[in-house]
Amino acid sequence: MFFFSIDHPTAIRESSWAVARSVATYTTAAGKTSRQPTGVCSIKSLSFWSGLIPFFFSLPVGCLLSAFNLLQTVPSFIPQQRRVGRKGCTFELMITVQVLLWPNNFTTMLINGFSEPIANGRQSWPCLANPAKRTAMMKQAALLQFYGCTKSTPTGQSQLNHNSRFYLPLSLKVHIERSERAFAIPSYHLPEMAASTFQVPYMVKTCNNFNDASYDGLLVVASSVADLPADLTPLKPFLENFFALDKSALDAGSVCLIPVSGNVLHSSRLIFSATGPLTRDFDDERRFKEAAELGMSRALKAGMKNILLICGVHKSYPTAQLVTLLGAMQTLYVPLEVRELAKENRQRINSLNLWCAHDSMSASARALALATAIESGRAVARDIGGSDPERMSPAKIVQYIEETFQSSNSVKLTVISDQEVIKKEYPLMAAVGRGANAVARHQSRLVKFQYVGIGKIKDTLMLVGKGVTLDTGGLNIKVGNAMNGMSRDKCGAAAVVGFFKVLDLLQPENLKVLGSVALVRNSVGPDSYSCDEILTSRSGKRIRIVNTDAEGRTIMVDPLCEMRERAIREVNPHLCTIATLTGHAGLTVGNGYSIAVCNGPAQKCGEGEKLRAASMTVADIVELSRLRREDYEANIGQSECEDLMQSNTEPSVRTPRGHTIPAAFLIMGSGLDKVDRKEIPLLDVLMYLLQHGCDSDKPIKYTHIDMAAGNGTFPQAPWGCPVAALTARFILQYPASLSNF
Repeated sequence: MFFFSIDHPTAIRESSWAVARSVATYTTAAGKTSRQPTGVCSIKSLSFWSGLIPFFFSLPVGCLLSAFNLLQTVPSFIPQQRRVGRKGCTFELMITVQVLLWPNNFTTMLINGFSEPIANGRQSWPCLANPAKRTAMMKQAALLQFYGCTKSTPTGQSQLNHNSRFYLPLSLKVHIERSERAFAIPSYHLPEMAASTFQVPYMVKTCNNFNDASYDGLLVVASSVADLPADLTPLKPFLENFFALDKSALDAGSVCLIPVSGNVLHSSRLIFSATGPLTRDFDDERRFKEAAELGMSRALKAGMKNILLICGVHKSYPTAQLVTLLGAMQTLYVPLEVRELAKENRQRINSLNLWCAHDSMSASARALALATAIESGRAVARDIGGSDPERMSPAKIVQYIEETFQSSNSVKLTVISDQEVIKKEYPLMAAVGRGANAVARHQSRLVKFQYVGIGKIKDTLMLVGKGVTLDTGGLNIKVGNAMNGMSRDKCGAAAVVGFFKVLDLLQPENLKVLGSVALVRNSVGPDSYSCDEILTSRSGKRIRIVNTDAEGRTIMVDPLCEMRERAIREVNPHLCTIATLTGHAGLTVGNGYSIAVCNGPAQKCGEGEKLRAASMTVADIVELSRLRREDYEANIGQSECEDLMQSNTEPSVRTPRGHTIPAAFLIMGSGLDKVDRKEIPLLDVLMYLLQHGCDSDKPIKYTHIDMAAGNGTFPQAPWGCPVAALTARFILQYPASLSNF
């Protein structure tokens, strides 16, 4: 039997709304006890024998139960708390308890459906045994719902998890005071990194000797000679003389091969790639990225194999070195299909070397390590997103993912390929894939990812990626050349996989990331899903199909619903969908940009601005749009037969608000706009629908990223966006971690 108590050593006022600091004590039958502060609580005091709760484990673990200020009579969930042992294991315990908190001088608790109260106050309430009176009075009470979980995680290279979960039918509610400050981002700790640890096909390292004989050429990316550090003074006269002869050499996009005396530079070859001016209002970090891409292309044409990269310094661009590296590495990427033709095609150069000044060696080494990790993830995203629909069919993508993470000890995979399971759990996704089911390699797959950083979890990121390996449009078939390039419709899923590769390499602490990628081929066949079908989604919404070419939102809505179901049990959850979804996104922001749309809770927390600001620092820009009432209204069913319309009859490029309406559909179709009855415990008072919006006690942040215009031009290799932006925002925790560059 287990004994659990919450004590309040602080004197409290007459009202049970008073705040007291509490301590949680967890004691096993063997007498082992763990005692930890639980934070600020509004209840008086309570204790109970939790042997009434059916525990199915006997781990001698410590418990940390958080209690929060009672604010409203709407349900909420206490975030998961963790206690990390420095030696041995990590233990967790979360318990579902039923506690009635009344606005007077007592606390009543009901356990496991018992109608008789346990009164710790000066009054007892026998009327609670009457169901009608109990229901009426419970409307005045506060309700706490708390899920139970134990977990032990051995530390080290391998992890083994033991889980036991239970759920009780009755629950009570306590509103958690959310004290998030806008734009306040915690710093995550990254382990020490060496660039050589990461996975690019060429050697990468830092150096501070530009005249090393092992380099066969220099690539300088800067706006002017004045931006070069003092350590490079011997090179400056050659550059100044050249620019005096040709002033256009400093224009943006200009790339010049400049001969340098062998007495100064052993290789005698220097390529200067100009960023152009950097001080205008419209200049941004992309100047460095684009100059690096052009300069590296010129270096390859010149036959350079061991390149020393030098980046100019500018006070307005602290991440210039990181961005320059990312631009150079973009050019060095070799498509998967080319690499598989012959072994000699695997790499374009032998080594990429980053020059660093004597006073910035550690910052340069960190920039190189981060760039190499990000490029490793972007390469995975390019491999999946850029390969043809046969090389990356759903089955082949699963094989590639399993090979990519086969040696990982931090990323866990779950593959669902059983079509009956997909049909049951993800009915809309199954409907889109029906037309391809006759071909085994094109049958739908769903791949789940999980990364859990060590230490106390501060944030949970939950990603859903669109992976349409070929979009024919379905029965609303794409005509003319509109189908050309539609093998790139899997780039959203590719970005999710690439981001998990970055997580696997950097392994940030305090962060949990869950992912789900829906891999489907939208084919034309005798069993293809069709217009006018009414499908019931995982959330229970009845959805009328209007356009089979709107398959992206259709396949993501059920995985997003599953994420929403899990989110209420996670710490500070933030849901994201990533997809090449609409042509309207490109019309809105233009080529080269992704665009993000946030729901109310994410908007309130400034998540869109955080993502936009972080994306700027790595030249992987995400612009912002905002949801309005028209976006929701456009999705409402037009007859009593359906709850939602999947689309309209026009393509997005001819639809006003054509990229925000799908985001609203995903919110409505997944149930993010409300809580379903099946999720609410068996209390009459709670048998109503509750929203997940700003005014709910269960607000869930959600951001939709439409990357259709941000991933380059077919048939050139995709850019791998928004992997760098996600890394900057959620792993590097801009701006604190990036300000060191």
